Amino acid sequence: MRHTFYTSICLCSLFSLVLFVMCLAGCTGQQSPISFYRKPLMTLDSLIALRPRFQAEKEQEIKAAKKKLGSLPASSPKRYELNKEIQQLYRGYICDSLIYYIYENIRLSRQLKDHEKTLESEMSLAVYLAKSGMYLEALVLMDSIKRADVNDELLDLYYRAYNLIYRQKAYISKDKVLAERVFAPLAKVYQDSLFAVVDSGSTIYYDVHIQKYMDEKKFTEALKLSENRLAMLTPGDREYAAVWYNIGDVKNMMGDMTGFFEAMMNSAIEDMKHCIKDHASLHRIARTLYDWDEVSRAASYIQICMEDVYFYNANLRSLQIAKTLPVVTQAYEKKNQSYIMSLRTKVVVIFLLLFFCVGILIVVVVQKNKLSRMHRKLQESNDSLNVLSHKLADANTHLNEVNNELVENNYIKENYVAHFIRLSSEYIGKNQKFRLEVNKALRKGKVEDALRMTLYAGTDDEELEEFYANFDEAFLSIFPHFIEEYNKLMAEENRVVLTDKQKERKMLTSELRVFALIRLGFNDSATIARMLRYSINTIYNIRSKVKNKAIVSKDSFESLIMKIGMLSME
Repeated sequence: MRHTFYTSICLCSLFSLVLFVMCLAGCTGQQSPISFYRKPLMTLDSLIALRPRFQAEKEQEIKAAKKKLGSLPASSPKRYELNKEIQQLYRGYICDSLIYYIYENIRLSRQLKDHEKTLESEMSLAVYLAKSGMYLEALVLMDSIKRADVNDELLDLYYRAYNLIYRQKAYISKDKVLAERVFAPLAKVYQDSLFAVVDSGSTIYYDVHIQKYMDEKKFTEALKLSENRLAMLTPGDREYAAVWYNIGDVKNMMGDMTGFFEAMMNSAIEDMKHCIKDHASLHRIARTLYDWDEVSRAASYIQICMEDVYFYNANLRSLQIAKTLPVVTQAYEKKNQSYIMSLRTKVVVIFLLLFFCVGILIVVVVQKNKLSRMHRKLQESNDSLNVLSHKLADANTHLNEVNNELVENNYIKENYVAHFIRLSSEYIGKNQKFRLEVNKALRKGKVEDALRMTLYAGTDDEELEEFYANFDEAFLSIFPHFIEEYNKLMAEENRVVLTDKQKERKMLTSELRVFALIRLGFNDSATIARMLRYSINTIYNIRSKVKNKAIVSKDSFESLIMKIGMLSME
């Protein structure tokens, strides 16, 4: 009888406990919008898990293209189209490498004296510089191209580059008046010009018309045009993910969050399949999940975005994602803290319920086991929180490095732009003076004098010495302690000692010029050789000889050179 009584109490207590926990879960767990997207999210997660495989396949494809390129002579015209194929492989994958192969085509087309291909590559470079956030460089490059030199086939690229530059500047400018009165109208002018030259049905045609409808808030027309464009493509096409992203953007502006999220999911899935590292859609998904209080998954996605954007190496996208990372991470920590408080509350209530079951040994044992499990979960949660804190610290360190690089790049850019403008002005003055003297001689009929002036106007050696002098002066004005810091990396007997003449004129030695260019980011020996008019073997020998004389390891020497002057700029 007593056994039955205690058993009844035990069952009632356990039943009450179960009811309490179910009620607590029902009160705190509201249905999230994410419940409608379980299947596509599972698909996306499975593709994320396959990122290493997709990346290996991408690298194999790039390797095959480079091998084919290496089999061609250095001056072969076929290298131009193959370089463009490699650019497409790097598109959305590694920004630096894409830009490198554009520069290769600029060099090749100039070597072949193909002016049209040179213009095409220069304008393509401007487009990708603008997409990377380097608007000033893109604008300077485009302004160096004369409209009259651009043939009809390249006009769409010409107008598209200018439209992109001014549209992006209007979007990011902190000066709203300047954005609305200068940048936006200029973008509109080039957009209108683009309308007149694009072929109906081309990718650019759709892009520019969709953007026009978006600017005019004609979202229905923009959506219809985007869906028409999508119907012309199949999954796996290069533009498939981008069109889905456009559809999501339009639906977001229309307030259709369901359609927006579905479109972004489709875009992100296609990006993963093509090993795209420049995550626009995944970033938007992470922000939406954060708004839906799905902070755990949002934190996971935003971490993937950060990892891949460092790999992609575009500063603009890094800064955009870096702004989201702390917000999502803090929310994740807050949710963990809330979860811990919830666990504590449940523990207290469980103890109260156990109070009514005192004397029933089996109930005590069961509850004790439950408490042990909960303590283990709490410890696991704390461990996860510690791991996340370390990841946040690493992310902040990366962010500081990105910011330091941006500060350094801006510092160097501002000084060199000013110096470049001054040199350009002096060069124009010299040419103008020379032209007037030749013209004057010709008007007086002194043809032989004019011919003699053109033959002895200046030698290559003099021009090269002037280039060295200008470079040395500009570099030492930006990095005044470069020689001193450079010598710290050398043993006493191997340090560079300048002559009085070199000190007075602020001149560098050949060895110092090579490593000055490396400090400015020119790491390729072929590029350094072209700039200094040395042979590639000479550059290799200088770099090898200096590293052998350094007191630091060969592997770390050039990375230490890159750090010279950073502290002073900070």
